[in-house]
Amino acid sequence: SWNSVILQKQAEFIQLNAQNLREFSEGLLRRIIRKAVYTIQPDLRDLTFRNVENVIEKIHAKSTGEIDLQENLIAVISQNELIIGNKSKNWIKLIYPQIQNQFWMNLLKADTHQLSEGWNILINILPRNEVLSFNTDDDFSTFLDYEKLEKQIGVRSKKDGDIFQPIGMKSGKIKVSDFFINEKLIQPARKNWPLITDSKDEIIWIPGYKPCHNYRITPETRMILQIKIEKDRRSYSLCPPERLHIKNHLSF
Repeated sequence: SWNSVILQKQAEFIQLNAQNLREFSEGLLRRIIRKAVYTIQPDLRDLTFRNVENVIEKIHAKSTGEIDLQENLIAVISQNELIIGNKSKNWIKLIYPQIQNQFWMNLLKADTHQLSEGWNILINILPRNEVLSFNTDDDFSTFLDYEKLEKQIGVRSKKDGDIFQPIGMKSGKIKVSDFFINEKLIQPARKNWPLITDSKDEIIWIPGYKPCHNYRITPETRMILQIKIEKDRRSYSLCPPERLHIKNHLSF
């Protein structure tokens, strides 16, 4: 059962598949949670029954939140995962793409740039006839209309007041902060989550989720910009983490 739910395991955190955890009996679920806690901190003495039950309640509720597990440990829960880790949360960058400093990428050629330690962003320009499908099961890859963009794209973290028009929203925009809440992205990952912008600082893609409606592929699109964020394979301690639940559905 343990092997069926563990996604990543490192010294400072353990990441478990919350969807699989929900299939376990209450007794087995308690044992799994305790095993995760004591794997991270074997000498922990203050883990209580109530601590464990609070984690279980949130897992079943499919809610996003944090629970103090005493001493230096915290449980971070989302719809898809349970993370047991230290309270410093310095492990966030190992699980999720996080940006350290804003930078720009030139669109005149294919390019790769380090997003942060262990994460890279790649761009490629392709004629439409070389792209067989615009649908992808990779949440961290998207296709945009290259000719609607200018010479560069920006990569930055969230600013106060940021708004976004996800594909399918033909009018109006949503605050990025509200978008993160709606998609149940865990709170510790939001501040430095990478956002891809055009040269005018309009958000054209939120990696892990949807591209901007205005930059979607249409029948008139001739050149494609592919953007992809990848985790360095050498940074995997067990297996690649299962990614977020939103897929990039590109439509005309």
